[in-house]
Amino acid sequence: MLSSKYNKNLAGAEITFQPDDIHLYSDEPFDIQITIGNAPIDDGYYFTVKDPGLKDLSVGQLLKDYALNSERRFDLDIERYPEFPDYLEELSRYFHLAEMGKLPIDIYVNKCPEAGPLDLTVSARNYLSSCVFRDQSFDYCLLDLVFEVKPFQLSGNELDSLIEEYGPIWVLFWLGSMEDGNTCSAGNEKESLSDEYSVILGICESLADAKLIAESFESEHTKYILTDLGENNLTALEEEADLIISKYKAYESVSIYPPALGVPDGFDARIQMMRHDSLDVIRSLYLMHFRLFNKEIFLSPGSLSFFESGDCFNKVSSALTKETTFSASVVEDLFEVYSKHNDA
Repeated sequence: MLSSKYNKNLAGAEITFQPDDIHLYSDEPFDIQITIGNAPIDDGYYFTVKDPGLKDLSVGQLLKDYALNSERRFDLDIERYPEFPDYLEELSRYFHLAEMGKLPIDIYVNKCPEAGPLDLTVSARNYLSSCVFRDQSFDYCLLDLVFEVKPFQLSGNELDSLIEEYGPIWVLFWLGSMEDGNTCSAGNEKESLSDEYSVILGICESLADAKLIAESFESEHTKYILTDLGENNLTALEEEADLIISKYKAYESVSIYPPALGVPDGFDARIQMMRHDSLDVIRSLYLMHFRLFNKEIFLSPGSLSFFESGDCFNKVSSALTKETTFSASVVEDLFEVYSKHNDA
């Protein structure tokens, strides 16, 4: 017998998947309810679809045109749930990134006995539930969805490309982060640059050929130091990173209804605003991370293994999954607020 992957309950109510009396709700509105992973239903989001006939639309169409359509934000119960417009934007971003193949998401139906993720092309009518409150205060029909965001993982080709492009920059930052006069013996404390770090060794050899670093023979293990040329190169990278950090800090926490910068618990719109300015987003992202999280990335235990395994690149690139997908008009509004602030 198949069992539901998610079996969430709502306090004071009984949610039943495809009950025998589901036909009694055919002419009634229904809710599209969405929670993330194991988050409780009380922390979720819902959108009421007022047209009963729309139950025959596919789940994907209902999400795209109704529940996750920013233009329908005024259909939400904002008076009772003022946070719902923000929830809508967040869930819409997840869905949009998933459609573009940038964020792996599986969508399940709460209490559905089918083991696998939902087929979004199937009619919503096949996956409806009823929700009946024990005090008889509410009795309604719903499509009870659970978004499961899977861990970000680069493909082999993507990882190889990023290591080739940003591995040398990583090494320069790494060498510059050492506390013993910009020297390194394979990371920190107990690690040493032995053959197990073949990718880093290969990068070091290329940087040595370019006269950016030089080999030192102070110990039995291979050590490298930055040359004057390497130090100048690193300084230029740090200045480039600082410029990006400074310019886009204003967009780190924004609101869009109304557009405002520097709000508490807002959306991080930095990446989308970089695209607006035609900046090289990937390069900017890596430079920002290498600069902002210098100690965490380069001096923490196991930093070399973290690089060698590719996990460092998975972590940095996963920031792309947080990219906002605001409309062009919203982006222009934010840019206008930023410009007025700078003029002032």
